[in-house]
Amino acid sequence: MVSQQEIKGDSGIVGQAFLPAAIYKGLEGLPEVRLRSADALFGSLARLPGAEALPSLERAGEVADAGFSKLLASAKVGMAEHELAAEIEYAMRAMGAEDCRFMIARSSQPDIGLPPAGSATLATGEAILVVMAASYQRYWVELGQTLCLGRVSQEVVAGHKSATALFRRFAEGLTTGADPQFTNRCLEESGVSAAERRSIIAYGAGNGIGLDLVEKPLLGVDRGVTIRDGMVLTLRVCLQGRQCGSALISRPYRVTSRGLELLVSEGEELVTVAA
Repeated sequence: MVSQQEIKGDSGIVGQAFLPAAIYKGLEGLPEVRLRSADALFGSLARLPGAEALPSLERAGEVADAGFSKLLASAKVGMAEHELAAEIEYAMRAMGAEDCRFMIARSSQPDIGLPPAGSATLATGEAILVVMAASYQRYWVELGQTLCLGRVSQEVVAGHKSATALFRRFAEGLTTGADPQFTNRCLEESGVSAAERRSIIAYGAGNGIGLDLVEKPLLGVDRGVTIRDGMVLTLRVCLQGRQCGSALISRPYRVTSRGLELLVSEGEELVTVAA
């Protein structure tokens, strides 16, 4: 193909380290082609998708919203996790999703994180923490929410209230020119417990999204970079453990000089469905 297109001179290549040796040696053997790594350029496209990618990102948000609507319509006591996951994936793929992710945690199992859906059935009175993600034309979005089946305990309400307050602080700090360490400052200023802090750090306070579900920057981890106009990031607060309750909120935002643009329509409120 390179010969047919008469490609010559410096030529960028992405994923050079993953190319089969035979293909790479063949490219190296082309006399008028000088291979140059384009991984950094590709990474910049992932972090700064550009205006032309916005329709795909918005559509991915609509796909995630469709999955969440299906979650509300289908979740019921006695339903197996993998059955619920299958219905949600079908709804998202029917909207054009190219790939999907679904993870679930339960307040009745505080020592278990966010694994893929299994064979366990949903029970009355427990909170479930759901993360769903979808890609459309290679661009990803993530949506996470706390869902209660039947009666809501005061412990769940308190945990969600704490998660919501911190999530809003994160959203206020996510601005053009901020550094990724702003989430750590929010944790210090908000007075969260040690257990809550450990949980939030363990599950991640957020990250860039784009051509992959997790892109740079990693909020609270990366240094020496700046949040820029046009970046798309997930904000996330996940509390899961015996000492910090069970609550989850994650949302995708596009950072602009005018403020944050939410790429999904769902809010932060605690959601309850009939048992």
